[in-house]
Order: sequence, then C-alpha cells, then structure tokens
Amino acid sequence: VVDGGANDADGLANGVLHVNNVLLGTYTITETVAPPGYAIDDDPTRTVTVNSADLNAVIGIQGSDQPGNTDESDFHNRLGSISWEKRATDVNPVLLGGATFEISPNPLTGVGTLIVVDGGANDADGLANGVLQVNNVLLGTYTITETIAPIGYAVDDDPTRSVTVSAVDLNAVVGVQGSNQAGDTDESDFHNRLGSIAWEKRATDANPVLLGGATFSISPNPSTGVGALTVVDGGANDADSLANGVLQVNNVLLGTYTITETIAPIGYAIDDDATRTITVSAVDLNAVVGIQGSNQAGDTDESDFHNRLGSIAWEKRATDTNPLLLGGATFQISTNPLTGLGALIVVDGGANDADGLVNGVLQVNNVLLGTYTITETIAPTGYLVDDDPTRAVTVSVSDLNAVVGVQGSNQPGNTDESDFHNITLAGLSLFVIGAAKSPITPQLVQVIDRGTGAVVTQFAPYGPTFQGGVRVATGDLTGDGVDEIVTAPGWSIVAEVRVYTLSGVLLTSFLPYGPTFDGGVQVAVADVDGDGLNDIITIPTLGRAEVKVFRNVLVAGVPTIDALNPYRDFLAFPSSFIGGGVVAGADMGSTATTNAPANTTVFDQKAEIVVGSGAGITTTVKVFDVSHMPSSTPNTVPKSTGLTSV
Repeated sequence: VVDGGANDADGLANGVLHVNNVLLGTYTITETVAPPGYAIDDDPTRTVTVNSADLNAVIGIQGSDQPGNTDESDFHNRLGSISWEKRATDVNPVLLGGATFEISPNPLTGVGTLIVVDGGANDADGLANGVLQVNNVLLGTYTITETIAPIGYAVDDDPTRSVTVSAVDLNAVVGVQGSNQAGDTDESDFHNRLGSIAWEKRATDANPVLLGGATFSISPNPSTGVGALTVVDGGANDADSLANGVLQVNNVLLGTYTITETIAPIGYAIDDDATRTITVSAVDLNAVVGIQGSNQAGDTDESDFHNRLGSIAWEKRATDTNPLLLGGATFQISTNPLTGLGALIVVDGGANDADGLVNGVLQVNNVLLGTYTITETIAPTGYLVDDDPTRAVTVSVSDLNAVVGVQGSNQPGNTDESDFHNITLAGLSLFVIGAAKSPITPQLVQVIDRGTGAVVTQFAPYGPTFQGGVRVATGDLTGDGVDEIVTAPGWSIVAEVRVYTLSGVLLTSFLPYGPTFDGGVQVAVADVDGDGLNDIITIPTLGRAEVKVFRNVLVAGVPTIDALNPYRDFLAFPSSFIGGGVVAGADMGSTATTNAPANTTVFDQKAEIVVGSGAGITTTVKVFDVSHMPSSTPNTVPKSTGLTSV
C-alpha cells in the first residue's frame, strides 16, 4: 500500500491511508518505507481485525493523533540529529566556544543551507561551549563547514566534515563526543589555528648584522588579547630561545599588534622608531616584519629594528693662556668604546679620529653606550700633557653624541667639561729627580721647573707601596727633541726598567736581567752606536758588575728594546766582585781599536760608557769604548780606555 498510490483508496499522498474490499480477518500492517528524510516508526507494525461487528476497522480514531506504539497508535516517523565538537588547536585541544558553521544542504528542510552558531542559532544546547548539535534532522548526507572561527583564531585548515544521518545512524556524530579526535578526516573534531609573529633585530643601519639581547613589548598581548607581552631575545616568550637577533612568538591570536623595542642590547640605544605594527590574519597567519634573513632598512612597519651607537667628541687646545686649537695629541679611551674591552688609542688626525684632520678636534663614532675616561697620553711636540690629563664622559640614550664641554669654544679649567690644555715646554728648564730608598710612599719621580721650583708633573713608576728607591736618567728616545724619563728600581722587586714621557705616560718597559733578578739597577741614556737615537745602559746595584747596552729602535714612534739580545754585554769588574756599580754615558773621544787610548779632540758621535764601582773594592771609575767590542762577553772584563782613573 503506497500512500496516494497503489491500493490507497483516496489516491492522495496525505498520510491518511484506506484499503477497501477487505476480507474479514486479522491483519498486520507494517511500515516498510518512510517518507524521504524520515526513519520509519520505531514500532513499525500494527495489528487490526476486520469482523462483522467492526467491518470498517480503524487504527485509533481518524482525524486526531494517537500517540504511542500500541495497535491503536498512529504511525509516527522519526528525524535524526548531527553533533560535533570544536577545539582550540591541535596542540591545545580544549573545547572552544564561539565558532559559526554552515550545513549544506539544510538538514531541516533539505534545501539551501543552515547557519549554526555555537550557543546561538540552531545549536540545540544553547551553550557556547564548543559542543554543537542540530536536532530534527532529515535523513541524508551533509557537509558541515566552519565559516567563522572564534575571535582570535583561524578556521581549521580543513574546514569541512561530511556526515550521514540514516536509519541505522540516526544521531550522527563527528568522531566521538567528549574526547579529542585529531587530524582532518570526517571523523576529526574541528581544530582552530593560531598564528605567529616574527621579526629581526640588527646592530645599526651602517652595520646591519643580527644582534642578540634586546627586549620587546607586544601590545595587546597576542597570547591573551589583553595587556602586553614581554619578549626577551633568547629568553621569555622567544620561540627559538636563542639570543640571535631573530625573534618569534607562537600561538598568536589573530589581530593587529604593536611591537615596541623597550630595552636595547647592552651598549646600544633603541631604534629611533621603536615600534612596528603587524597584523596576523587568516590570510597571513605567520606574520613577519619585512623578510627574514635579509636586512630591511628604514623605519616602516616592514623594516627590521636597528639599534643606534653614539659618539664622543672633545677638543685639544694649546695652553690656558693661548687656547687655540692644537693638533697632534694622542689619547687613550678606557674602556674601548667600540668593543667594551681594553682601551682605544685615538690619534688626532689618525687612528680612530673620525674627521682624519690634525686640527685639535677629535671624535670617535660608533660608540657603545657607557661611561668612559679619556686620557691624554702624548702631547703635541713641544708640549706637556694637560696637568689634569683625564676627562670622564657618558654616552647615553639621552646624550647619544656626548661632547666634552661645548664644541667651537674654549672650556677652561680641569673639570670633565673642560677642553684639554697643554703646557708648553718653550722657555722651561726642567730637571727630573727620583725618590731615594725610604719608608715614605709613594716613591715619586718628579719633573720640576728649574726656574720656579714648581712640580710640573709627578708619578710613581713602581706603584704606591714600593719603598726601594727610584733611579732616573733622561734623554730623547723618540727623536722628537723632547727628553723621555728612564726609571729603574732599587732592590726588593723585579728589576724592570721603564720609559716614560715627561708627562708620566709609560711608553715601554723591559727586564734587563731577567724575571727573577731583584737586586736593583742603575741606568743611563746615551747614543752608544752613533745612529742618532739614544740607547739605554744598565748595571746592577748589587751583584756582578755586568754592564748591558740596549739599542733603541723606534717602532711606530715608540722606543722598543730587545731585552734578550743586548747590543753589548760585559763585566766592568772581575766576576768575584759583587758590589754592583753605577753607570753613565757620554762621547768622550774616539779610539782606533777596542778601548785603545782615546783621542779627546776627535769625537765620533758614539758615547763611551763610564762605570763606577760599588762598595767592596777601592773606589774605581772606568771608561769603556764599546763601539769596537764584541756584542756579548758577559763573563769578560775588557780593557778600559786611556781615560781610566782611580
């Protein structure tokens, strides 16, 4: 019997069925095929009896609903349901409310589409909880598509699931309710996606190498959408955990963010435009500032972050009374402002001076932020260094281009804002004295103005606690017409000979008798080999009277001594004598052969060496002409010249 068709008396497909001309008897009516989209009654049979007392048998009462599953109940069909779950991400598969879906075709009508909003339209439970269900669904096959992800998320990378509602699976479920179904199959839960933000940090515009160690703030917090997130290169919230100038934040909600550099790497100032705006969207889920792996210059939102370095500038002037700019000085900056380690030598118009001009105006660029001490170490020819040769200067974010004083005008005095002023040697007659052995410390070398008695400069060559006395000699060792000071210690410390400028700046040092000899040394300066440069002569204060002559060789303008290979090495007195001696040098004439009688009327520009004996023998003075002597006879006493006296 087909409703409205075969064997239905009224011929109408109207849910009212009637069979006429029925033989008396008892019959079983079974629904075999439900209308399209429906499942048959869960009790598909009814028993009915046609007899003489009930010739026109009716199940129930025509025209009104007879519920239930008795033989007097109407046949009732069934509809199904579709259920699925929405989860945050693959790596964090918690249920996540707020998504919107579309089901096609519309499972309630079979035509068009149905919009289902989690916790809203067409969601059976009315809760935005990531669990969605549509009831009263016609049997059929449907496509569920995620159309709108929860705020801050991108839709599943496979946003569709196919599901079939059938008589054998009336309440169809995608996967298994209550547990995460991973992947992208038709049995997988829907999983949303989060994005990422990546950017690069470079040293400077001029030197755009990647630079680690900066700190940034992202606002709003891309992990929560509220507040701000701090990102430390190689630390908190940086995905790769490497302090390498490459930063990335993962699991970022979709949205627009501002990245701000808040702390630059040590020694640098932050970018002059410290912010970048970036948008993470469904079409640009892994957002990048610029292009990874190459420098993006400028200050746009596609530019890498570039830090800034500073500069230090100062001026050098002639004297306090004649404060003209004066070129030619050498300075030392400590610590080295280019590296943060050691010290940097700056030569006016030369090494590390930015303008390359010998003009008394000095500048060092690409300076790390920090506090530095500038020390004048070598004054221009004919001058002594400033009586206060140091200035402290700080390069900071607020004073990136630090200047000592004011450029272009004289800043007198000895403050950290004063220009450097030299002391002219013109007209000065100086003498140098060293401290004798005493308990008074520090034991100073003093440079004194002969005319006024004023101490021009003083320094302690062997530190603040040494008490053994300091021996001094003077002579021009650099060829600039200005004497240097050569010092040697008395006994009790390793006998290190040192060479200083008249300003007390150490130029070089050496150990004439090795690293263990501590018997004290006497020292003299004279041109022994006739090359126009003064050399250094030594003899122990105590011990064998071993005289050594060290040639002076200029390297980059600095006296250089080869302590292991003296020019001459001999004994002034027999090896049995251990009283040491004193030494001096002067051109006292010429000799034809080694220590022959001297011709005191012909000078050969080669100094003879004068040695006086120490305690232990009759006081003896000898004069040695070493120009014809073998270079090394440390155990031999050569014959002295005819100028010997006793």
